[in-house]
Amino acid sequence: MGRSSYSRGRSSILVLGVACVLVVTSACGGGGAAEHRGVAPPLETLSNDWVSAPPTIEGVSLRFPPDWQVVHSDPDELVLQQSASETDRPSPFISFSFEAGVAAEEPPVTLGMSAPRDVNYAGLTGWEYHQVGLVAPSASAFIDLTYHGGRIRIAVTIGPTTDLAPQLDEILKTMQVAQ
Repeated sequence: MGRSSYSRGRSSILVLGVACVLVVTSACGGGGAAEHRGVAPPLETLSNDWVSAPPTIEGVSLRFPPDWQVVHSDPDELVLQQSASETDRPSPFISFSFEAGVAAEEPPVTLGMSAPRDVNYAGLTGWEYHQVGLVAPSASAFIDLTYHGGRIRIAVTIGPTTDLAPQLDEILKTMQVAQ
């Protein structure tokens, strides 16, 4: 007895879906974001003219380059962009947010995601991982740090056109945490 055209169509869609997953997985380096990294703008190294960020996350202070701007600030979140960025459309950014009661647990690896690695910034421990957007071309790095019964999440644009991770590394050198 032959298979119906409906059954053959479903099999073709399944094969096509598996092929797409394999292509996306191999394009992401098996889950990583390395191939999706953009170009880093000129790095502004830490200097005395850096600006103090407005108080956002209680007990956390940091500084950023003078040609960067705060595009959003409230008690639990700070978003920074280079001053030349257009704030009325998606632009590369660095954000810091605090989520009370949310544990900074090691995330499970999913499609388009790198394996988490242990990190320590300003005495806070957590994980760093990269995520590639599979629908819209984008790549981001995330750092989740345990802090006062919650999680500080740091997000940074790393692709497809701009890689702000080197600038974040400089900003994190200024991060201080009240113990």
